[in-house]
Amino acid sequence: MNMFTGCSMTFFAFQCQVQLLPIYSELVNPEYRRVSKVIERAIGVDFFFYFSIAIIGYFSTFDKTATIVLERDPIPGRGTDYPILIAIMSIIVCVLVAFPMAYSPFRQQFFIIFAKRDNGEFSGKENALVTFLFIAISLGISIVFPHIDKVIAIMGGLCAVTMDFLIPVYCYVKLSGKPWTSCKNLSAILFFAPLVLIGYTSVIITIYLAATGGNTMPRWIKSDF
Repeated sequence: MNMFTGCSMTFFAFQCQVQLLPIYSELVNPEYRRVSKVIERAIGVDFFFYFSIAIIGYFSTFDKTATIVLERDPIPGRGTDYPILIAIMSIIVCVLVAFPMAYSPFRQQFFIIFAKRDNGEFSGKENALVTFLFIAISLGISIVFPHIDKVIAIMGGLCAVTMDFLIPVYCYVKLSGKPWTSCKNLSAILFFAPLVLIGYTSVIITIYLAATGGNTMPRWIKSDF
């Protein structure tokens, strides 16, 4: 059952790459081949770091690996765990860089959609106020609900699945002009439907764990060995 939450975290890792459209707008000649090259290289670099962190974390402690690898206990008899300290400091740097990068598109869209600014311009006072509210809301959520693994599971199972799997497939089928039972449409539906089901199931499981105070679902098969 814990596989569902693991999958939703993977979905979140895929969905959180929010710089596609800004990169697309900055390319001199944003043709399909060049955009595909940018996406492949970006995902390749992300995969390398995610894979390295996961493998190193797992082979260090095996079945005692923490849900968040950086929260693992020190390895007995090894003294100061310098690799994990370097990883923690690197994550801090990543968060410090990622926060303003994630905030900037939000601020721009806020003034375009809610403040009805066609060009998204804002004054210094407006920027300070919206920035303060954004930080305050983020801080409040993190204090009230500190379990980041559950937050990522819900975001991945709900938002990422809906935005990256469900809506694109629906648009693809509707814009194809062919019935959903056609070969191309049906293949897309059959591929993404299990991913959507896994994501939404993960949300249900995560909410259940949060309500019951559990961290992982109990295993179906138990052994006395």
